[in-house]
Amino acid sequence: MELLKEVYFDKAPLKYQDYLNYLIDEKESTLNFLQGSTHWPVIPNLTKKVNNEGNYIPFKGDTIVFPVKQQEIFVRIQEKVYQKANQSLANPLKPEYFHITLHDLNNEIDIEEKDKLDKMIEQSSLLCQDILKELAIYLNKHPGQSRIALKSIGFMGPPIGIAVLFIPSTEKDYKILMNLFELFQKIVKLSKPVKPHLSLGYFLPEEPESKKKLDLLKVLNENPNIELELDLWELSYQKFTDMNTYITEFQTKEFK
Repeated sequence: MELLKEVYFDKAPLKYQDYLNYLIDEKESTLNFLQGSTHWPVIPNLTKKVNNEGNYIPFKGDTIVFPVKQQEIFVRIQEKVYQKANQSLANPLKPEYFHITLHDLNNEIDIEEKDKLDKMIEQSSLLCQDILKELAIYLNKHPGQSRIALKSIGFMGPPIGIAVLFIPSTEKDYKILMNLFELFQKIVKLSKPVKPHLSLGYFLPEEPESKKKLDLLKVLNENPNIELELDLWELSYQKFTDMNTYITEFQTKEFK
């Protein structure tokens, strides 16, 4: 394990500036999507998470996340977003579960058979324990690499949800983030690099009125200007039963 080595994604080098451009493009795509008369599709995967009344329905899986303790600032942002777009959004996500996802693992969209999903979750739990044990050993030897600094650049998410989007503050932060992400690619291989974000809520499975889109654009065109520090000792393997209920099974610090 080496978290400061050159970054590769899908066997090709990925430079820091290229990664920043990838995230900036994500933000710009969100703003472009909300402008004009762009078609707003109802994503089938969203209907597996949210019903028409705005309630989160049973949806099972597991994930690797950084829990976020600085909840107050995100609650204020969430309240501002919901003041402008509450009729288009499902229930707000609970602050106690605010997190930055490092790597998605298994869920009911990718694995529809219940027995197979349960087996995959059981297997990934064991593999994640091994990775976090190895990470704990590494961090004890390299304590200066136990933090990742992020800064917000705006929002992402429509037509699925709304999330604050972040970039790594420095190239060192970028290398630690991406090489950490790569460790979990061995369990479930994702097709795109991690987009560090904190979700505030999901949309209802229906297209908002044009005025609501413009109201939303005004809010999401701003940058909250947040600086955040992720602690690798707090990195957590979590299971979820819906998009508003997460259970921490274990964290890196348990293997110190």
